Amino acid sequence: MKKFLVSIFFFFILVNRAFGEKNYRDPFVSLLPGEREGEQSTIPTESSQAVSLPSLDVKVQGIVWSDNPLAIIEGEVYGKGDSLKNFDAQILDIEKGKVFILYNGVVLEKSIEKLEYKGGKP
Repeated sequence: MKKFLVSIFFFFILVNRAFGEKNYRDPFVSLLPGEREGEQSTIPTESSQAVSLPSLDVKVQGIVWSDNPLAIIEGEVYGKGDSLKNFDAQILDIEKGKVFILYNGVVLEKSIEKLEYKGGKP
């Protein structure tokens, strides 16, 4: 029995030597090209290409929160899926405090515009 246990012990030592740490890859080293140390990236970055996003000059004045939330934009009330009047834009989603609008193939996030009180009589 003693010889059997010793042989198992030596078997595990041999297996550990054969398949030890040195054979495992580092999980924190990227496998993607251009991200390994010493390699140059071939992926264009923001600094090499200027991307201009379309701007949509509308003001989100409020959000009515319920099972079917509504957004008040430029004095009009819109729900999910509605198209904005006078713009080629569509409401994608309404969340608390922001509205997601699809405009020229780009999703824009618009927040509720806050009004500031500057004092004096209202």
